Amino acid sequence: WLWLFSDDDIAAPTCVQVFLDALARDKNPSDLWRFDLEFIDESGEVTHTCAPHPLSETAAELLENVLVPRGRDWRAPDHIFSRRVYETFGGFEDFPNAIFSDTVTWIKFSALSGVKTLRGPKLSWRFSGSNTTSHSFKRQRHIAKPLFMFHRWIAEFAQTLPPDRQEHLRELRREQFMDWLSKKPIPPAGLIDALDVANALWPERKVSNAVRLLRGEVRAAAWRFPLARRFQAWRLKRATQAAPAA
Repeated sequence: WLWLFSDDDIAAPTCVQVFLDALARDKNPSDLWRFDLEFIDESGEVTHTCAPHPLSETAAELLENVLVPRGRDWRAPDHIFSRRVYETFGGFEDFPNAIFSDTVTWIKFSALSGVKTLRGPKLSWRFSGSNTTSHSFKRQRHIAKPLFMFHRWIAEFAQTLPPDRQEHLRELRREQFMDWLSKKPIPPAGLIDALDVANALWPERKVSNAVRLLRGEVRAAAWRFPLARRFQAWRLKRATQAAPAA
């Protein structure tokens, strides 16, 4: 069994024992196990407790919930996996800066026997502000390319599913992609990749896809400049004052 553990994260004292107990009583153990997750800050204080995972999931169920998590979350050190599944799939998926590598790998590793949850102790994942997923403009630009690669990987994975499941997955991808565009900037070099993903999700709206992405990038870039931020704030205030009372 392999457990990749970050040097600044914390496992509850009973994590190892709970895992060993689960293996001892499970007649059909999964190749992939996980703990419920909480976030801590630089000083170790809990800042957020994620919604608990179900006791088990298939690979398709896991992917659907990753796209629209509803309060759940996934990282690398909250998972334990078998050497067998690691060697079967040739290790971890290779994404730039390892962003989405663990997520895709957990979906792959759960293809043979699903994923099971080790209920009880939690894994404390440290969000220090210096992580590659921290919310600065510069780092979000680095995350964009792996996101588009992630969507292409999902498109290939979806071909192994029944047609009704593929359509459901497409709807979840649309929701996830639009949520991303509403919150995060796309680097100019990534606009073509973003457009490819958008056209795959909405093939009937190619022109409007391009317009939407360009407008979003202009808005994101404008917010980097103080004068543009003041102008947008003025427009918002003016629109609020002009709105009729309810």
